[in-house]
Amino acid sequence: LHPGLGLEVDHRLPRLRAVDGIYRDVAARAELIEIVLELANVLTMHAFETVIDREYVIDPNITVVKIIKLDPHPNADRLRLATVNDGKKETRVVCGAPNIEVGQVVPYSPPGAKVYDENGALFTLAEATIRGEKSPGMLNSVRELGISDDHGGILILPEHTPLGSKLIDHIPSDVILDVDVLPDRARDVTSEEGIAREVAALLQLKGPSEREMGKHTIA
Repeated sequence: LHPGLGLEVDHRLPRLRAVDGIYRDVAARAELIEIVLELANVLTMHAFETVIDREYVIDPNITVVKIIKLDPHPNADRLRLATVNDGKKETRVVCGAPNIEVGQVVPYSPPGAKVYDENGALFTLAEATIRGEKSPGMLNSVRELGISDDHGGILILPEHTPLGSKLIDHIPSDVILDVDVLPDRARDVTSEEGIAREVAALLQLKGPSEREMGKHTIA
């Protein structure tokens, strides 16, 4: 879904490329948001049709937690009560995602955090009571984080991600470009590094450095 984040991607389907990921390799990230439209125009004029797909902002109140217990919801078959730990305290929230398991490391938004609804609009979370069970916040899918429209499950973070840390320290706010790669360039630009090399060539910048990307997955 998002190569700039190190998410696992099936390159036969999505065409999303993260500006943050590209510029982390080919140039300084200063004034990224201000130059993103210029970058899209350069790619469109000289390489491939490129448009801004979305811009998202990760709320600094969203933290990294570990699921330590899952209980069935007493009043709803498709919901569960997930107890999570941030390294200091435990919190129990209601969750309907089918992919969560004990031991997973996931993002947690407490009451007061801003997340995205199904229409892509930000809203502020409040403590809720869902089928008789209190839920102080929620675990997050990539849709609720604004990264993608996918709402098939909670975003599963690498198991070594520090508990209690801010999600924004691992997944920065970003702008995502939709790059329409032509069939005759499928061999060399259907990856983050390929797009970065194309940008480097067009802007006469130093090419991307070799690096090992981490992986976030959506189970």
